[in-house]
Order: sequence, then structure tokens, then C-alpha cells
Amino acid sequence: MMQDLFQLHTPDAAELRSPYYQSLLLEADPSADALDVHPGETVILALTRLDGLPVAVLVAGRTEHGMEILNLSVHADFRRQGLAGRLIREFLHGQSEMVRVCTGSTSFPALALYQKNGFRIQGVDPDYFVVNYDSPIYEDGIQLRDRLILRWNPS
Repeated sequence: MMQDLFQLHTPDAAELRSPYYQSLLLEADPSADALDVHPGETVILALTRLDGLPVAVLVAGRTEHGMEILNLSVHADFRRQGLAGRLIREFLHGQSEMVRVCTGSTSFPALALYQKNGFRIQGVDPDYFVVNYDSPIYEDGIQLRDRLILRWNPS
């Protein structure tokens, strides 16, 4: 059996303000709102290397829509190893209410990841990224315009 090279960690809001976590959060969402974490209202899960260096983080919180995954990011050197899916499954384990997540319509890997973990598309916010972000965002040469809303329901 292969030794697990990553361990689950639950950083507090102060730890989340460290430069390494901040850069991870901004990779997933380049807006300053990505860094706005409210203690007591959020669930923060991270995967760290055995030496403690964080390589992936999930931030979820209660919004007017219920529980919502607000940010999910994996360091570029550690992608495609199942870490994001592991954090999603850890977060969803034991959830008894609907969970929502939003992603860009051109964020194809993220869309596939969420659907593999039981999320279904609920709706579309047309031009969300055009209206709410100061600069255009491009993914794979396509301007990101629309936000997809997905939801997961407990079985």
C-alpha cells in the first residue's frame, strides 16, 4: 500500500491569511472577495504535505443559499492527483443539506470535477464575470462571461 503523501488539516482564519494560502485562494478566484473569510461562518479544509506545506484548500460557508463552496484551489505542482476531489468528498461527508458551488462556464476541468462528485447544474448567471470583475478573464483563450450554479443534494 502506498503511503499517503498528504494529510488533512483544518487551518483557522488567521492561518488562512498567510501568504501561501492567500496565493492559493487567489489562483481560484482573482477577486479580493476570495480572501474575505469570516471566522465561525466558514469551513476550511486543507491538504498539506507531510512537512506541513499546504498544497490544496477548500473554503465553504453559509450564504443566503445555504452551504456553499466559496473557493477550491490546488497548487499547480500538485494538480491532477485527486486532491480537489478528496477535499470535496471530505467536505460533503456528513452534510445533511444542499450544497451549492459556482464556477465559470469556461472552467471545464472544474465543471467535470464537481459533476464527478455529484453536483448538478442548477442555473446560469449570464455575463456575471463581465459585470462583477474589473478586467476580463480568459481561460484557454475564451473570455469567461457566464457563471454556472451547481448544487449537490444529500442522498
